[in-house]
Amino acid sequence: MVYVTSPYDQDVTLNSSPDDVTIPMNIEWFDERTGASPPAIIHRFQIDTTYGGTPYTRNEERTTNGNMGTPGTDSFYVEVSGVTTSTSIYVYYSVSVRYQSGGTLCSVDNSWQVPPTWEPSFNFV
Repeated sequence: MVYVTSPYDQDVTLNSSPDDVTIPMNIEWFDERTGASPPAIIHRFQIDTTYGGTPYTRNEERTTNGNMGTPGTDSFYVEVSGVTTSTSIYVYYSVSVRYQSGGTLCSVDNSWQVPPTWEPSFNFV
């Protein structure tokens, strides 16, 4: 099972204009399988956005082999430079779990926020 929660239409106060902004992603993974088959699965977490015509992306992967007693947790970020007041940004978050050899078990993203025009994740004030 995979799950994504994401910010939606939040105001962010900049320290200056322009400013550099850190877009975070808190992640958690869990693999309680016993006698794991396939032996390894990969949990992939990704942030994608575009600001001022420049794409920004970053991803992190965690490989598990089952028998986890508690979830693993971490966070990472992508830094967006040159952000100015009175602008906004949409951030696309995605998560997938796949076999080490390729096949995707499940995936989810926050694309439900995109009909028919992108709703901003962050508004810069």
